[in-house]
Formats: sequence, structure tokens, C-alpha cells
Amino acid sequence: MPSVYMKELINKMSLGRFSRAIVKLAPSTKSITKATSIFAMYKKLMSGLEAVAAGREPSEL
Repeated sequence: MPSVYMKELINKMSLGRFSRAIVKLAPSTKSITKATSIFAMYKKLMSGLEAVAAGREPSEL
């Protein structure tokens, strides 16, 4: 389970900002693409969980 600090950091970070950061760290395009898709899926899942916790229907992934 990610810490509250990490969850807040990820929620505030945009996909574009994440992509620019990972480009500096990742050695290959394949790594960049995979990391970006994992990040995007995590953001979708977190927003769905937050919707359920608030009593709303989550949008389709």
C-alpha cells in the first residue's frame, strides 16, 4: 500500500510531467512507454477508487 505522501504526489502529478521525468531516467523508449502506461492505469484506478469511496459510480476504465 503506497504511503499517503506518495499517493498525494502521484495524484498531483500530471501524465505529461511524469513522462518528461521518466525520459530523463529511462534508458530506452520501451521502458518509457511501459512506465507511462502503468502510470496512466494507476491514475485511472485511483480515481475510480476515490469515486467509489465518495459514493459515486466510477467511470469506465
